[in-house]
Amino acid sequence: MPPRSSSQLFKGGIPLTRRIEEYVETIYELSKGGGLARVKDVAEKLGVSLPTVTEMFQKLSTRGYVNYEPYSGATLTEEGLSLARGLERRHGALKEFFILLGLPEERADEEACRIEHVVEGETVERLLLFLRFLKEEDRMRLMEEFLLYRMSEEKWEG
Repeated sequence: MPPRSSSQLFKGGIPLTRRIEEYVETIYELSKGGGLARVKDVAEKLGVSLPTVTEMFQKLSTRGYVNYEPYSGATLTEEGLSLARGLERRHGALKEFFILLGLPEERADEEACRIEHVVEGETVERLLLFLRFLKEEDRMRLMEEFLLYRMSEEKWEG
């Protein structure tokens, strides 16, 4: 995934923010089966009001990320799908890395959620390359050594 460009950041006069990305991710999750993401469902998932979701759906539609039908719901456009899949890729790479470092899965997921919205595409690509490097059979011993080192450090810390 390439780094975010200034045209992506300000397309349609609306900056690409964490909140926009969270809505796109939520719509993606809710509409994976091919259906619409309804305002009510998005509001419940994000813990916001129905008018707030309606306003964001309108902004996302203006920006070209969703097809929004009032009183019905929203689906992602190709551009919205591309953004959602990129975010999913970022999240997966970060979560995998944190688990590899020994974080519990739930905490790794939470950390990935926070970081995925600020990390650049080039950084994620390097992280993915590093993960592939570590997974090669002759390098797994590096991870085993790291885990032993981490456990010995934790033993001394607490």
